[in-house]
Amino acid sequence: MLGSKKIIWLIAVFGIALFSGVIGAAIYFYWFNQYTNANSLLVGELTPSGLAANLLGRESKKTVVTQDKKIMETLTAAEKTVVALVKKSDNKNQLYNLAAPEGRALILTSDGWLLTNWRPAGNQWSGYAAVTADKHLYEIDNANTDNFSGFTFLRLRSARGLSVVSFGRAEELTVGQSALSFDWLGRADLTLVSDFGEQPAAVKASDAPFKKIVLTGSTLPANRLAVWDLGGRVIALLKSEGQAVSANYFINALDNVLTGKPLVRAVLGVNYLDLTYFAGGAKPAGALLAKDKKGVAVVKGGAAEAAGLQTGDIIISLDAVVLDRVHTLADLTANYRPGQKAVVKYWRAGADKETVVTFGQAK
Repeated sequence: MLGSKKIIWLIAVFGIALFSGVIGAAIYFYWFNQYTNANSLLVGELTPSGLAANLLGRESKKTVVTQDKKIMETLTAAEKTVVALVKKSDNKNQLYNLAAPEGRALILTSDGWLLTNWRPAGNQWSGYAAVTADKHLYEIDNANTDNFSGFTFLRLRSARGLSVVSFGRAEELTVGQSALSFDWLGRADLTLVSDFGEQPAAVKASDAPFKKIVLTGSTLPANRLAVWDLGGRVIALLKSEGQAVSANYFINALDNVLTGKPLVRAVLGVNYLDLTYFAGGAKPAGALLAKDKKGVAVVKGGAAEAAGLQTGDIIISLDAVVLDRVHTLADLTANYRPGQKAVVKYWRAGADKETVVTFGQAK
């Protein structure tokens, strides 16, 4: 039998050990929860350790902060390249409500060429003016409406040193990239390029200059004009009905406007299947000239027919630019002007061939 003193001593030792164990366990679990993902490990999921997760979390936060900074930089720069279109007043003390302008326009050149998707009633511009981000009011000197696109090129009177917008072409875009749109008050919407609105297996026209751009992540308000990437370039313009289209057509049209030429577009005159969406058969990827619903593959009297192209030919490249899902035949055609020439490499009946096409003009 143990004496009472020994029993007391054993109880004390046991109590101290138990207390130490509780404290030790508390310290352990505190450390464990700090540096590991304990809950995930307990339910059997394979996750990074807490230390790695901490590091990943810091990197994620850093990425978010970097993106937020990039968005603000893009917004700040882009606002300088947009003007508000307002109804002009003879009253020198007239206050213009910039929160609700009639329309908006992009600044294309430092001396005042603009592009807008808005038009006044009767396309009468004499009663309107443009206000820049730094509150300067400019008279509108000239208006040139492109009836095909519905957009109007405007020229400001006595404008100098304006901040100019830059464009990104359709072939430079990628699905999933971030994009930004904003209004005159600086309210911004972040969106994503989700698709190019194409039906891959459908017969397409080479002379459709607008590449649709499908945006997601945010429904853009009807009063928006354009969409920017986070590099500060306009990658899409919004038509009056809200459809986003690539900037290629407008880049080429601007060349005509600046040189005083009429607004015209190049045409090749073919319909085609994009073979990059097909597999099988001993045929190269490219644009297979195929009949549309009207039974036309090569337009009679068109540029392609004059160059000797036929139904069943597969166009592989234009001026050494190989056709693929990014560089479609319609995209490349939109980069040319009427009268320009291009070397066309194509495949016919198992043989590689080459011809030179002179682009026609759309009627």
